[in-house]
Amino acid sequence: MTKELLMEYFNTLFKDCFLFWKREEKDILEAYERALEDIRAINKLPQTSDVDVHLVKSEWNEVHTQILHDLYKAHSNNMLDSEHIRICSHCGLPMIEGYHWGDERYCSKECLDAVYSQEEQDVEMYMLAPGEQLSDLSESEKEQAFNSQDECYWTQWESIIKDEYL
Repeated sequence: MTKELLMEYFNTLFKDCFLFWKREEKDILEAYERALEDIRAINKLPQTSDVDVHLVKSEWNEVHTQILHDLYKAHSNNMLDSEHIRICSHCGLPMIEGYHWGDERYCSKECLDAVYSQEEQDVEMYMLAPGEQLSDLSESEKEQAFNSQDECYWTQWESIIKDEYL
C-alpha cells in the first residue's frame, strides 16, 4: 500500500464521518472537528510493509488540524462564508479546488456524479443540443464546445485554507 492510498483511505473515512455529523445537524466547524476526532480515535490501522501507517496518519492529522485551525480563524473574523471558503454543494466539505458547476461547487467527481448523471454533465460541459450525444461530436468539436462555455469546469480558488495543506 502506498502513502497516496493511505491518504485516500483517511480522507474517505474522514468524509464519511463529516457527512454523519452534518446529518446530525452540526455546523461545519463542529462537524469537521468531530470527524477529525473520530479519525484520531482509530487505533486499528491497515497493515503494510511499504510505508509507516502511523507516520502517514500523523501527517494526515497535521494537515486537517491546520485546516480546522484556519476554519476557526475564519469564523472568528466573520469570514466563514462562500466568498472566503468554497463548500461542496453535495457533501459540505470545505475545498480549495473542485468543479465550478453554474452556481454550485463540487469537491470531487464522486460528489458531482451523486448529483448529475454523466449524460447531464456532458450536456452542460459540451453544450449539447437536445437529443445530441457526445459521441456525435468530433474531437475538435468537443474541444471547441468545451472551451466556449464558462459555467462548468475544474478549478482552484483562492481561499483562507492554504493549498499547501491539501
